[in-house]
Amino acid sequence: MSFNRQEVTIVGNLTDDPVIRENNGTRRATFTVAVNIGKGENKNSLFHDMTAFNSQYDRLADNVAASLRKGVPVIVRCEPTQYKIDATINGESKQITKTAYRVLSIGVDLADYTVDATRNPRQDGESNGGAPAQQYQPQAQQAQPQYQQQPVAAAVPAQGGAPADVF
Repeated sequence: MSFNRQEVTIVGNLTDDPVIRENNGTRRATFTVAVNIGKGENKNSLFHDMTAFNSQYDRLADNVAASLRKGVPVIVRCEPTQYKIDATINGESKQITKTAYRVLSIGVDLADYTVDATRNPRQDGESNGGAPAQQYQPQAQQAQPQYQQQPVAAAVPAQGGAPADVF
């Protein structure tokens, strides 16, 4: 039996607050992620429609809606799905192919943000061995390790290969 599942990672910003929808008892959060490509006059934006579902094992949709807001930078691991729709473009009816994404996991891009994480109890009654939800408490600031600056030339690959200590 073969199992071919395509996963992609999309990094961008939410264009609006996620919206919770419910259909036949299944809750889902829908939202769009904008990805900016290029700079200056060559800047272009791509928009990706995302759907996060609640399951019997987690509350991804509810957590997305409770945690994320318009403009927040996110990293989304997802599965693409293509489908065809009828559309009118410049007064002409055409069938176009769209791609939507089923969210597998999502997080805030921490390059410019910090977050406080709260663990929710699991829905199957086995939440953390019966422990209540826990608020993440960062440890007291410890002295930061001191690193020696290395010359820039040490990080430049020689002969087209990567330096051995980079990876």
